[in-house]
Amino acid sequence: MNQMSYLFELGCEELPSSGLPEMAAQLKVNLDQELKKARLGFDSIEIIAGPRRLGAKINGLAAFSSAVAIEKRGPAVVAAYQEGEPTKALQGFCKGLGIDVDDVATIETEKGHWVVYYGQEAGEPVSHLLTGIVVRSVKAIPLSKPMRWGTSLDVFPRPVRWILSLLENKVMPLSLFNLSADRLTYGHRFHAPEAILLEDPNHYFEQLRKAFVEPSFERRKAIIWEQIQAKSSALGVKVDQDDALLNEINCLVEWPDALSGIFDQRFLEVPEVAIIAAMRGHQKYFHTRNNDGALSNHFITVCNIKSKDPEKVIMGNQRVINARLADAKFFFESDIKHTLASRLNQLNNIIFHPKLGSLGEKTTRLQALMEAWAGAFAVDRDNAIRLAMLSRCDLVADMVLEFDELQGEMGSIYAALDDEPDSVSEAIRCLYQPAGATDHLPQSSLGTLLAMAERADTLAGLFGINQPPNGSKDPFALRRAAIGLIRLNNHPSAGIDLKPFLNKALRLQPVEFKEETLEQIINFIQDREKVRLIDIGLRHDAVIAAQGTAGLWTSQTEGKAVALNSFFSNPIAHELILSNKRVANVLEKEGLTTTSIDEQSLIHPAEIYLYAELIKKQPLVIEAVSGETFESALNILAQLKEPIDLFFNEVMVNAEDQKIRENRHALLHSVRDIFLLVGDLSRIQG
Repeated sequence: MNQMSYLFELGCEELPSSGLPEMAAQLKVNLDQELKKARLGFDSIEIIAGPRRLGAKINGLAAFSSAVAIEKRGPAVVAAYQEGEPTKALQGFCKGLGIDVDDVATIETEKGHWVVYYGQEAGEPVSHLLTGIVVRSVKAIPLSKPMRWGTSLDVFPRPVRWILSLLENKVMPLSLFNLSADRLTYGHRFHAPEAILLEDPNHYFEQLRKAFVEPSFERRKAIIWEQIQAKSSALGVKVDQDDALLNEINCLVEWPDALSGIFDQRFLEVPEVAIIAAMRGHQKYFHTRNNDGALSNHFITVCNIKSKDPEKVIMGNQRVINARLADAKFFFESDIKHTLASRLNQLNNIIFHPKLGSLGEKTTRLQALMEAWAGAFAVDRDNAIRLAMLSRCDLVADMVLEFDELQGEMGSIYAALDDEPDSVSEAIRCLYQPAGATDHLPQSSLGTLLAMAERADTLAGLFGINQPPNGSKDPFALRRAAIGLIRLNNHPSAGIDLKPFLNKALRLQPVEFKEETLEQIINFIQDREKVRLIDIGLRHDAVIAAQGTAGLWTSQTEGKAVALNSFFSNPIAHELILSNKRVANVLEKEGLTTTSIDEQSLIHPAEIYLYAELIKKQPLVIEAVSGETFESALNILAQLKEPIDLFFNEVMVNAEDQKIRENRHALLHSVRDIFLLVGDLSRIQG
């Protein structure tokens, strides 16, 4: 049999919905890597993932791992043969490999003439390899919250109750979590709780579906969305695409059944973000909209059971959501009795950090930082101060205390109801943007300044008290704050040098800090920036070269790194890089006493030519860099290759005359300076 099917499944107590998608994806990656490492061919891997199971079906699996060519080097030829006859050294080498003397060849290398054997290492049966592949793949799944149960030392997010392992029609031995594999699996906990005896892997999906379980994660997700769309279409409403909620529901159900219900029309008076939060976060309901885009009072829920009396289920869901929305309405009506600004003093009762004070004190620092930088962002100073003051006041509102995911959103709504300036009320929600590496950024300049000030204050405070991230521990999410600050600085109204911005934030902290603290923050941000840019495919040395000149002007670093990355394909790039390294080496060895060039001391035609070209190209490069067209700047700089090469070929840099020597060093310093406008090419490898 050339190709086989293999199936394994871990049957578990209900797995956490938050971790299941990542576990399933990682299992597939692990299996793929392990199979390739074992040289086992296969056609595809189908992942099995649901609330009570995790596993995979491997299709088109080779019966044997592929043979591999081997080369074994033996003794030197002079030691292998004596008067044309094999010596004991050669005979011992052949005996160890189980071959005849006639099977060897000879090879000549720089180190001499050797005996060598070329052969093939035969493949192993798949049955000898699978157990190790599966065990390693399961154990390599990263677990955020592992647990132990019983007497086993193995860990998993939830207790494992059964293991299924079938290679064609035979049970493939597999032991994990103090359990041995069998050919048994189980269907839906309520609809089909009896054990299912499987004859072979190819009937698994069919038999599970008969037992009210859809084992395919992606197919189950598609079924759920189809059911939701069908329900919404029948109701004459639309459902917003919400992949996060769809994924979560997919992790909670094995046999989806979509139902629809309604809530009391009067609750539509509550801000829609609160209605959606109540339905989505607490009840896992999909909200719906009328054709005009307004929120409707219909909702859609997905059950994990096919009810005999769906009307009773719907009535229960309606009672629950009406109660939740009644609470939301009460909180909203209670909150708007007080202005947002009147809640400011309550922030003094919430500690941000014992050494850094309360959220009230943090708010005061934000006000000072935003006031100082309002001009740089071209925003109204008074609005900046007002925004900083109001930015956290919704944290003590009843609605946010109940629905914490609405922080910022409710602040914007309450500020608008208080007749705060539109720019201020809209920008309050920007405090929390971006929430992650791919989250959207604030649109407004005022909101961007607020978000940047918030992250700068947090970084300055935690580094100021010497509490940077330690290994995987980052309780204040400083890595995310640094990446957020880098991304925010790309906003058209920002694009600032972050060093003085962070320095101001550091000086506002209520603690004494070491002088090197600012450099520690800068290095931390640059490390995050480096990882981010390398992850998008830029060369490591291109990023280093760009950072070497951009500093914390992070809005320019990416553009410079991209231009340098592209420049490497230019035929003269390599030589220009070598020239830059030569310039850097000369300047490093010889200390400069002056950087000003005396034209009268330029006596050699090659140095006069280089100086003239430098003067001609300098304004063009400055203009290109100012417009952030860094590739154009590099193309202009490439034109300096000829005069630089001529200078080094014909001019004695370290002339005996001290004045001429220093003038030539100053000329090279100017050459280096013009290149540093784009990047430090001396840091490029090769």
